Amino acid sequence: MDPFEINLVGETLWVMPQADGTFQIFRGENKIATLTPSIDEATGSIIWETAELISLEYVRQIGELIEEHEM
Repeated sequence: MDPFEINLVGETLWVMPQADGTFQIFRGENKIATLTPSIDEATGSIIWETAELISLEYVRQIGELIEEHEM
């Protein structure tokens, strides 16, 4: 699982996939979050979560870009 770059509203972020299925997100040298995907059993869609204090909308946007890359 190789790291990859995503661009969110002109901001370059690095995504480091982890063996446990999570994704570490970096802005430059700084880790800003670890995202964990889970499946919403009612809808079958992916829900992105993090323990870090960043907005849920920002987490959702990063998660969508990860999904696009993984397709």
